[in-house]
Amino acid sequence: MAVSPRKRVSATTWTTTIEANLVTYAQGQAQAIASAGQLFHSDISVLLGAWNTAGENVGFGPSVGTVHDAFVNSPHHYENLVNPAFTHIGIATVIDGSGRIWTSHNFAG
Repeated sequence: MAVSPRKRVSATTWTTTIEANLVTYAQGQAQAIASAGQLFHSDISVLLGAWNTAGENVGFGPSVGTVHDAFVNSPHHYENLVNPAFTHIGIATVIDGSGRIWTSHNFAG
């Protein structure tokens, strides 16, 4: 789900770096919400050992575009997408048996 970094570039003057540890973390969260069949945030405070700040967007929907539009149209989620303090990102998606996309975007800086 690489739509969000593109949105960041169009809305900001900086870029983010994809961070392998954040991708692994996001994969665990995406799998957890898909398995539960409901959205919830993880305890991102565990990321603060390595980072000064962290954020998380979680979502689900029938398509990448639908989830992306929901993030962009939600003030808090959009704030995470364009926050200059977030210099690194990990994104993961899981597609469940009905084809629904579950995603976690984890930001850190």
